[in-house]
Amino acid sequence: MKKGFRETAMQILRIFADSRAMSEENIFCDVRAMIDDARSALSQDGEQIGIWESIELNAADRALSAGFSQLALIFIAKAWAVSQLKQEEYTFGINLLRDERLEVIKVKRLQEQARSSKMHAAEELAATEKRAAADLLAAQEKAASDLSLSQGITAEKLREDQGLEAQNLSNKNIDDAESLAKENLKELQISSANEAWINLYQRELEQVLSWASGGYSVEAAAKPAESFSDTVSKNREAATRKLKIDQKEAARKLLKVQEQMAEKLVKSSRVDAESLKESQQRVAIEILEKQVIKALRQKIADSRHNE
Repeated sequence: MKKGFRETAMQILRIFADSRAMSEENIFCDVRAMIDDARSALSQDGEQIGIWESIELNAADRALSAGFSQLALIFIAKAWAVSQLKQEEYTFGINLLRDERLEVIKVKRLQEQARSSKMHAAEELAATEKRAAADLLAAQEKAASDLSLSQGITAEKLREDQGLEAQNLSNKNIDDAESLAKENLKELQISSANEAWINLYQRELEQVLSWASGGYSVEAAAKPAESFSDTVSKNREAATRKLKIDQKEAARKLLKVQEQMAEKLVKSSRVDAESLKESQQRVAIEILEKQVIKALRQKIADSRHNE
């Protein structure tokens, strides 16, 4: 047993017991002196201080520097205690300590590898989610573009169909007007023929009556009779022309209104498609942000857990 072990052990116990009542400055100085004394005493007689004792005293130095004086006293006591062991016990103990340290190093390496693996997995997950979000955004943009194109084509086709219908309606109105005009003209021709025959009959009757009365009315024969059928014919022709003009104007206005409606429908479809595209882009960006934040939070949580 090395000289001074009992006295040092008693001093360590005394300081350990009184440390809470002592000022920090006094206990620091006492513990520092004990560490220096231990280094000096354990290397007397020309002997080099042992590995185990050196390890414990170095730990005492670090504990005291960190402000843990009682812990430093425990390491000093351990340094003195191991110096009293037999060689076989000392060798076994130092080997055991070395094995424990190697195990700790191994565990730390495994933890570091696990943390690195988790961080790598989190980064890969974040990258995968970013790619998925980018693919989703591209798909939504393509869908919006396809929808906009489809709506534009549909609106254009609708406008063409409406224009064709308006043109057909205009042509039909013109055909109906022409048919009506032909029917009116036919009726007018029949009426004119009947009226001409009646006028001829009246003139012949007047001539017969004039001959019967002994005279002949040259003025009656030569004067063209004011025909009521001529007036009716003129009025019908004017009405027919006005009807054709009105029908053409109505068809033109209808075609213009339908073209305006089709144009509004095209614009509305384009606006709806643009709004849908912007909405899909915002949703994709929000999904991407959430996925990135989630991956970062998972990475931070894994890092804290490993620590």
